Amino acid sequence: MSIKEAIQKIMEEKIGGSASMLCTVTAVDGSTCSVTTLDTEVDLYGVRLQAATSNGILLKPKIGSIVVITPITDFEFVVVMFSAIDEITLLDGSFGGLTKTQELKTQLDKTNEVVQAIVDTLQQWTPVANDGGAALKAYFPTKLLTKVVGDYSDIENTLINHGQP
Repeated sequence: MSIKEAIQKIMEEKIGGSASMLCTVTAVDGSTCSVTTLDTEVDLYGVRLQAATSNGILLKPKIGSIVVITPITDFEFVVVMFSAIDEITLLDGSFGGLTKTQELKTQLDKTNEVVQAIVDTLQQWTPVANDGGAALKAYFPTKLLTKVVGDYSDIENTLINHGQP
């Protein structure tokens, strides 16, 4: 019996052969994780979170969550199902987090109200001769007093990142 065959036999005895297994996630590092099998309590390290290391979809499970792993070679495993996810990266993630569309629209609507108030104020204002702009200076704040410019600080969902292929 070769060394490889001996290790395979030990693995089959310890983790039950080549079937998929339920595991608890104990650590996540880059595109791999460490897990403990639920039935035999064997620790496995370097379990892939993607079938291949490349651009694509990378799902990072929550520590302590349950995953299903399956073997892809005699000694390598990949997570194929997740019970809870901490982060999703699409392609290389270089574009940052996905935009929260509803929040962006809310903030754009606020800014558009301010811009429209400026336009309306300038269209409705009647110049006063020889006042040096004092009438406009007094009129402008009354039209903009209740308007608030949008706050765009919370429009990004940093848990889902996307980027270029």
